[in-house]
Amino acid sequence: MEFSSRVAQHSSRGILIDTNLLLLYGVGLFDQGLIGRFKRTNKYTTEDFEIVSKIARLSPRLITTPHILCEVSNLILGRGEGSPPLFWGKLLDLIQKAHELYVQKDVLLALRGFSKYGITDTGIIELAQRDGYLVLTDDFPLAGYLQSRRCAVLNLNHLRSKRWFR
Repeated sequence: MEFSSRVAQHSSRGILIDTNLLLLYGVGLFDQGLIGRFKRTNKYTTEDFEIVSKIARLSPRLITTPHILCEVSNLILGRGEGSPPLFWGKLLDLIQKAHELYVQKDVLLALRGFSKYGITDTGIIELAQRDGYLVLTDDFPLAGYLQSRRCAVLNLNHLRSKRWFR
């Protein structure tokens, strides 16, 4: 089966994009030239943005959580760094279109792995297991855990070496 068909099959409910890649996606949608210049995305390339963008477009909806949104906001607005960057509006547009899902704190705190993965990743794990969302991340421990639980997950670090997107 072709890669895009497999992704579309697994992302038919929606794709949950992890914090750093959601930020990369928002910055790239505004201006790909900022990716290497913005301190929170300078570890990524325009090719990374293209991968994330192509995968996101294969899904009917973007899934997020309050925890991911909080992390994205903290990364962008950082303390004492002045006014929001110009791409803030583009990122807000993207977030407004996303479908936000909430997992109660009591559920997250009771889940196996909470102390190892933290609240944001535990929420991602719960939604991937419970609702079958495809997760796009560049976090090796999170991706490995999701794979061990037979969840649909794509690790950007693995996708970089593939020729699927060229």
